Amino acid sequence: MTTDEILQLESLNATSIHFVLEGNFWHVYERSAFLTYKYLKELKMTRKYIKAVGRDIVYGGFPKNQLDGLIEKAKTFGAKVAEQGEKRCSLIGFPETDGYVLWREGWSLKEKKDYKLAEGLPVYKAIYDLLFALFERVRHFPKDFQYTLGERIKNQTIELTEMIYHANVSEAIPEKMKQLRQLCAKVETLRLLLRMCYDLRLYNLEAYVRFNEQVEDISKQLNGWRKQCQARISAQVEGPPMNT
Repeated sequence: MTTDEILQLESLNATSIHFVLEGNFWHVYERSAFLTYKYLKELKMTRKYIKAVGRDIVYGGFPKNQLDGLIEKAKTFGAKVAEQGEKRCSLIGFPETDGYVLWREGWSLKEKKDYKLAEGLPVYKAIYDLLFALFERVRHFPKDFQYTLGERIKNQTIELTEMIYHANVSEAIPEKMKQLRQLCAKVETLRLLLRMCYDLRLYNLEAYVRFNEQVEDISKQLNGWRKQCQARISAQVEGPPMNT
């Protein structure tokens, strides 16, 4: 298959994985890569700009002898083989899964070598993991809470993810500090909302403790980042020591 054909196939994809055999490796692209990463195997992903199609693509791969094992694993999620040939295999029936756009943006462009996102990746990944877990949990809220409190929690966590990116690429330290203070405040708001969900018995103690531990980890990372920025500001204000 050509890259154009693969991207056209993926543009219509939501609950399927399309494997394409290229040499001795099966490759998955875009949404197929996302579903593979989430349900079957944490692949080493690459995001690169392809001049021929005028855009960047995300893809990953694995040795061709691993395909049968992944097909068996897929069946545990209710998926089944829709097509299997020498150069292509398609699985259908995966659950509708939120988070593709954020997951995709989490991989930096190879050509640009923009390591700014990678520098903040631990906290970015921590927030993304929390976001993914909360989206799954909110789906099971009673309808009275799903579109009120649940929607507020999802939006709050999405904003956190976006703010992490902007803080990460900000060049000016004072601006970065301002964004980090806002991030820390927003984390505390999220912590309050999660406590409210527990008090309303929207999930059990075990789930609440797990969410609270994730929020605490995020809070510690953000505060550590903020202190590093503050130290840099202090060093600039004090200047180098004078010779005596």
